[in-house]
Amino acid sequence: MGTRSAPARTGTGTKQTRRRIVVDDSALASRIGERIRQARLAANLTQQQLAAGRYTKAYISALETGHSKPSMAALNFLADRLGMDASRFMADEPASWRRLEVDLELAAGRWQLAADGYGDLLTRPVPRETRAELLLGQAEAFAALDRG
Repeated sequence: MGTRSAPARTGTGTKQTRRRIVVDDSALASRIGERIRQARLAANLTQQQLAAGRYTKAYISALETGHSKPSMAALNFLADRLGMDASRFMADEPASWRRLEVDLELAAGRWQLAADGYGDLLTRPVPRETRAELLLGQAEAFAALDRG
């Protein structure tokens, strides 16, 4: 964005210009909103169900689309409703690298490491399709352990 100037008076009666820096954090709001949406979908909740008791469906929608920025109180409430830590909404850990490592464990026949890895990945908010793939990988690892 940019800066805005606002006049401020000093004790001597002269005007002094104060600068306020405005940071464009819309990309961060969008990432957090998408993570909230993914966690909500993974928990099989509607926006109304997630909001119940404290917020509105419209507010949840605004968060998920990045049109509104949540407070820490809101993030903590939503995380609690979703059974996770609020820091997960803000973390930029590349889950795709971890997923690749786990897939390689499965391909190498290290069944227990793969099963544990898929279990860890399933604790994170992920889209439904990804969740199905993770469950399939975990099932394959468990089946191999049973045969083993």
